[in-house]
Amino acid sequence: MTINNSDIIMITEVVRMFNIDPTRTEIVPAFREEDNSEYGVWYVSIGSERYVLKKAKEYEQAVYTAFLSDISRAVPKCYGFVSYKGNGYFLMEYVKGNTLCQCSRDMLIKALDSLIFLQAMYWDNREKADIGFSFKKSLSGRILRGNCLKDEAMQNAFRLYLERYSAIPKTLCHDDLLPFNILVSEHEAILIDWEYAGILPYLSSIARLIAHG
Repeated sequence: MTINNSDIIMITEVVRMFNIDPTRTEIVPAFREEDNSEYGVWYVSIGSERYVLKKAKEYEQAVYTAFLSDISRAVPKCYGFVSYKGNGYFLMEYVKGNTLCQCSRDMLIKALDSLIFLQAMYWDNREKADIGFSFKKSLSGRILRGNCLKDEAMQNAFRLYLERYSAIPKTLCHDDLLPFNILVSEHEAILIDWEYAGILPYLSSIARLIAHG
């Protein structure tokens, strides 16, 4: 699949804003694992060095700034952020690894080790509770879903779920922890795509992974 001319111009300008000479750079779009469509991520190669250029989603810059910028493992390093024509872009570490789409016990243990490490850093953190995809935003969305239920038994079960969801301890959660948002290398698992992250009930990430794994 080729990149259209407007995208080439945009990517060239964004790369230049990171003080990278686009004439020395190979840029290749990444594609979604589930449907092979483009999604605002590009691989940037400069000789033997490789990076990821990523269009930032709604909460992602705030999440990286508040939670992930000083973390030395379990997340990709972020080398900078620029704004171009109203959109934000990250230049990030390229992580070589396999997703959990074909998961082994060892891979799953590495993924859980990384998740536990990140959650332990922000356990019951209330200072950053409103940053990113906060509990308030998460809860309001779940309440709207519950309002669509027409069955009384389902409504009662959902009310119980919301009570439990609100009561359990909260910490940093990746609320889009699908199998292809985890890259597992020989040594560790790296969690990517943090646009739906915030201080949420701690089981959110694990439940999401189980449901889609």
